[in-house]
Amino acid sequence: MSHNRPQRLYPPLLLRPRELTALIAARIERLGHLHLCMMIAKRKTLRQFPTAVAALLGLWTCPSQALAATPGVIFMYDLNQGSAERNALMASLSGIVARTTADVAMGFQFGNSNSDPEFWVDRYLDDHPGVGKVWQGSVPWFIDRYKSQLSGYVVYDAATINEATSVAGALGAVMVDSSLLAGAIGSALNQAGLAQVADVRGRDSAWVYSNYGAQFNKDLIFRQQPQFTYQLRSYAVASAGFVFNATGAERDGYLAGQNDHSLVYGWGYDNDEGEFFGSASQHNLMGVPADHYQSSAALSKWEAPIPAQASHVAPSTPTEAGTHYVAFVMSDGDNVQWLTNDFARSNRWFGSEHRGAFDMTFDMSPALRESNPVALKYIYDEAAGDEHRTFFVAAGGEGLNYPSQTPDVGGFMDASVQAMEEVDQNIISVLDDSPNMAKLQQMVERPEILGLMLKTGNAYKGRNGQITWHEGKPIVSVKYSLWDGFDTPNEIVSALNNAPTDPLNNQASYTIVNVHPWSTSLSDGGQGDPMSNVNYIVNNLSNSVNVVTLEELMIHLRNNFGDSVDPMFGKNLLKNGDFETPAAANANRPADWYYAPNGTQLVTGEDSDGAGQRAAALSQANVDWRSSEIDVEPSEQLEFSFDFKFLNVPAGSGFRADARFFTGSQGSGGTFAGEAVKFLDAADYAAGEWHTYSTTVVVPAGAPIGDVRLSTYFGQFAGGQALIDNVQLLRAAIPGDFDADGEVTGADLQKWKLDFGMSAGSDADGDGDSDGADYLVWQRNLGQSAAAVVAAAPFVAVPEPSAAVCALIGAACLAMAQR
Repeated sequence: MSHNRPQRLYPPLLLRPRELTALIAARIERLGHLHLCMMIAKRKTLRQFPTAVAALLGLWTCPSQALAATPGVIFMYDLNQGSAERNALMASLSGIVARTTADVAMGFQFGNSNSDPEFWVDRYLDDHPGVGKVWQGSVPWFIDRYKSQLSGYVVYDAATINEATSVAGALGAVMVDSSLLAGAIGSALNQAGLAQVADVRGRDSAWVYSNYGAQFNKDLIFRQQPQFTYQLRSYAVASAGFVFNATGAERDGYLAGQNDHSLVYGWGYDNDEGEFFGSASQHNLMGVPADHYQSSAALSKWEAPIPAQASHVAPSTPTEAGTHYVAFVMSDGDNVQWLTNDFARSNRWFGSEHRGAFDMTFDMSPALRESNPVALKYIYDEAAGDEHRTFFVAAGGEGLNYPSQTPDVGGFMDASVQAMEEVDQNIISVLDDSPNMAKLQQMVERPEILGLMLKTGNAYKGRNGQITWHEGKPIVSVKYSLWDGFDTPNEIVSALNNAPTDPLNNQASYTIVNVHPWSTSLSDGGQGDPMSNVNYIVNNLSNSVNVVTLEELMIHLRNNFGDSVDPMFGKNLLKNGDFETPAAANANRPADWYYAPNGTQLVTGEDSDGAGQRAAALSQANVDWRSSEIDVEPSEQLEFSFDFKFLNVPAGSGFRADARFFTGSQGSGGTFAGEAVKFLDAADYAAGEWHTYSTTVVVPAGAPIGDVRLSTYFGQFAGGQALIDNVQLLRAAIPGDFDADGEVTGADLQKWKLDFGMSAGSDADGDGDSDGADYLVWQRNLGQSAAAVVAAAPFVAVPEPSAAVCALIGAACLAMAQR
């Protein structure tokens, strides 16, 4: 059963406990101070509200005081100048320094590689031109400068680099290979007054965990191979994370000691992807591929507010008949080492000259917001300037897991939704070779989730584009995969050009194409790199194929086959559209409906959504139900919808639904002005199941009166019974119009103030109460009218509040603080 019921996409705004101060600083710049006031208010209870207002007033007086680190000068260590052992030492030193001044970073001076981590330092400097950058290749210089921040040094050898990384993080010390003690570095340590605090030579991970386990971070753990001498170690040390390379029972013991739904950085034992994600999933953890991660920990501490995605599609975007919708989605965005190495700059991927020439979607790990927010901000900023939409979806969740192997999917979603909201994502791209539909349904139930994309089996297309529905939301599997050895560009062009083009009625008119980042074939249309392959395909598609983002594809699917996400329509003009209110004179008939007495019935025990117990029935030819007349606005846009079920109605028989409009009341000489009609043929619908029909109608000019007629007057009706429920003519409504006068004004703010925390009278986001999130909806739509929303679709302007409105909301805050 599927129904089109409007659902507004205004997810609750949540504050993440981890690194809360940095998050608040980012949100201040991103959303503005008024937004922050209301976001804090979302934390519920009126007792907390005065505190929130007081905090806000402090922020108003000191808006420039960022809570994230902003170094005055960044000292760059040149990785080209050092041996592997020196680079490892500097990785640990930069990690310790990141806890305080966060002004040491690493890179390759004069390097020209797309993977040079200096690129991210320079992007930070672009946004902070007052910050300097100084290169320094001398390790003793760094030891002397930062000696006050170091507790000492940990001695290790090539076999115990992971053990040294763990202990260095736990003790706040640098890690020093024993081969360095006799030279300049040993002298520098002595001159700095730094003593040996541990010697891990001959020790193993089990010894380290036994002796220092209580000092390790329980939200971050690291799996790294010993041959990587500096990669990932800066971030591990800064985080005081345990670092290991074990598998089996020893691995499981370490993972079991972590907090549920936290992150595992690194990679699998012996480069085993399934081992990495599987073991994390089984312990309620999420994996973040990062064994080649080069960025210094300092980048995780720098102020880099993540902007909202600029490529969102309005939920009211109309679905075009005669069109096949396709979304190209590049996979592997769970891999933060790739995202921070050459993803952003290489012409093969995000850095392609073809990006922006067509709508494109990328997997993107929300975990990047913590390990390198500078990189995520840059990627979002660059995408905002694209001519066509470039959109990002969550790669698995906050990190990637296999939901089928995750015991607590609810907790996983709690963590992931918070992370997704912080980076403005609303779709999860799920990877799971043995998908558990019940767990996927549990994921898609979350109101913040628009839908799920499912990658499973060979080349991620093991379910051949199957679409599964749960509570009106789609779980859409990959249909084709642009992957060497699987689907070629020419094969995909042919398939799409010959695909169904009935998106209003046929779900096969929607396709997801997975784009494999590592494919390089030149055969059968292959261009040698993924983005060039997509560009080739797009340029060879017929006009009937519409390339869209994954978000737009999900919106069209839901608006036509599931729970509508279109927020434009909200007020049902029809009275008793669900037939639940009985007529005063006859309890066996519904109020506000006219009917033919013999061929129509009010059936008890049948209801399409379980919210009532009655439905109207048509059971013979030449009878009808007609609603009472309603007032409409000439030229306004309405959504006409209803649920229906056929019982023993033969193919070729059915009923017609008419939304009719008149120049005046029919009892006062009004004449027919036009109608929208639809004949529902039983041959087109499964018998005995509820279905939903929905369409958009425009009231004819000069027609202020309307009604709805459901009849068997037109077309054949040879027997059986047609049941009808939830008949609606929904008027365009603008979220934030709390007093329902058709405009969003200061009067709506006054109503919100009265309703705040007391009732759902100003509930704009559909969560059942009136709170700070509803204020945000009002602020987004201030100055809009219902008529303007229809005329301006698909985009609605988002004005900033005037000074007078700022004063008004300030007064509202103070008034509520005194309740």
